[in-house]
Amino acid sequence: MKSSSERDNQLYEFGPFCLDASERVLLRDGRVVPLPPKAFSTLLTLVVNRGRLVEKDILMEKVWPDEFVEESNLAQHIFTLRKALGESGVNRKYIETVPRRGYRFVAPVTERRKESAEVFNEASAQLPTRKHTNERFVDIQSIAVLPFELLGAGPQDEYLGLGIADALITRLSNLRQVKVRPTSAVRNAIRDDVISAGRALKVATVLEGTIQTWDEYIRATVQLVSIQDGATLWAQRFDEKFTNIFAIEDSISEQVAAALTVKLTAREHEQLVKRYTNNTEAHQAYLKGRYFFEKRTREGVTKSIEYFMLAIRIDPYDATAHAALAECYCSLAIFDLLSPNNAMPRAKEAALKALSIEPNLAEAHAALGQSLLNDWEWAAVEKEYKLAIELNANYARAHHYYAIYLRHMRRFDESLKESRKAQDLDPISATLKAAAAGTLYCAGRYDEAIEELNRTFELDANYPIAHYWMARIYVQKAMYEAAITEFERTISVFGKNPEMSAHLGYVYALSGRKDEAQNVLNELEDLSSKEYVPSYYRAIVCVGLERKEEAFEWLERAYQEHDLNLIPLAVDPSLDSLRDDPKFTRLLQLTGLIDQV
Repeated sequence: MKSSSERDNQLYEFGPFCLDASERVLLRDGRVVPLPPKAFSTLLTLVVNRGRLVEKDILMEKVWPDEFVEESNLAQHIFTLRKALGESGVNRKYIETVPRRGYRFVAPVTERRKESAEVFNEASAQLPTRKHTNERFVDIQSIAVLPFELLGAGPQDEYLGLGIADALITRLSNLRQVKVRPTSAVRNAIRDDVISAGRALKVATVLEGTIQTWDEYIRATVQLVSIQDGATLWAQRFDEKFTNIFAIEDSISEQVAAALTVKLTAREHEQLVKRYTNNTEAHQAYLKGRYFFEKRTREGVTKSIEYFMLAIRIDPYDATAHAALAECYCSLAIFDLLSPNNAMPRAKEAALKALSIEPNLAEAHAALGQSLLNDWEWAAVEKEYKLAIELNANYARAHHYYAIYLRHMRRFDESLKESRKAQDLDPISATLKAAAAGTLYCAGRYDEAIEELNRTFELDANYPIAHYWMARIYVQKAMYEAAITEFERTISVFGKNPEMSAHLGYVYALSGRKDEAQNVLNELEDLSSKEYVPSYYRAIVCVGLERKEEAFEWLERAYQEHDLNLIPLAVDPSLDSLRDDPKFTRLLQLTGLIDQV
């Protein structure tokens, strides 16, 4: 009978699986199969005693030697193992249940001693890969980091999967030689088939992994997969105390860059391992904030603000938390959830604080650019966007912001060029394609805009913003009933809000349904007593009703409110009937847009 030390240096092979006892890892065709520690111990015990019944009490004593646990714990681990081994409800080719007694491992097992050269080196070695080719690293120019899968985690840890992926994406985005898909692109990626996910995201490589937490420890099991041939380019397991989560992020970032054979500049290497806080609690709060922000809902943004403010209270010098807080406040203003006069000064303060700590933080420059929209400081806005892009060419959101800015300055060709750069970084984003259609709409290139929207619908047939732009195009083509249908469809998906209601009221008026347009005005007035409703929305309905003086009164109020809906003043076709009026020219002068026309 083998001693414990001999067993620990054994490899057990069955089917496509290899169980490495010394490294406590299960491989399938050379790829890591993530397992919780107790589940691995359960499997190892069954495999070592293969062919023999292992009674439940003996198995529990072996796996939980110094703990009192219930039988349900063992059953849960058996369920986990069967899922990992691919066993169906009736197909028990590996683990057999002996009712009321225990379990038996029934598959044939080949056992061999592990050679010294095979010993896994936690610091630098690769796990075995399914395929080795000399071309493995050729033309690897893009990567997607999928949200990590959580194993056995409770609700309190749900943020970790997306949070750590987001942290890695931020770090890897500093590599100019590699295109990194943003968090917004990968947050809903389907993990079941990594190859399909990679192809959908249009990348050469995918980084996937699992996260386990127990007591005060965290384990990350990670692999980098080539989408071309499914080969594992690099894989590793990291075990750290939770207080040293930074070490995991540092190691993964550096080793992924090495696996991609990227030659780093000194600045890139510095950015790859740069930490904006060394406080674990502050970093956890930041990760939670990113998790909730990516939900893209009012509740999500509100919750993210709470966590970013918590991160700042714990570590006031965390520049990324200040920058993220600025982005949250900008989002509240841009989506009419908070008045610009309330939200944008807070955003500006947070962005400036971030830059006082970290002058070269791209996210802070982009957020500062957004916050300056509130003051009509166009040259300063452009400067900040360009700085953000210069500091991080992979920052798709900065390209998107800059494209929208260029649209409003009537620099349509430049805007479309910037939109294409953003789309190149995030090719499956319906938001970015719809934004390009919006630019074509403002340029009066309606047929091209429709073509762009049709491509958007190929990505997401129900994407509400695409239907919103289609409705606005139909209005300009005097296809009012089609426009009404599109607006109503947008509202059915997106929900009723002041912006959609106002544009629906505008087209009601143009189509002769003036009573319905007036009803919309009344609803907006009633709603304004309960929440912020931009004055521009009542102005646009009055334009449709041909009540120009009233429309100008609301536009003047919008200027006083610093209503962000005035930013497209120079390019919005909906306002064409007002352009010859001196009051309109005065508005362009007040907002600083006249010099751009």
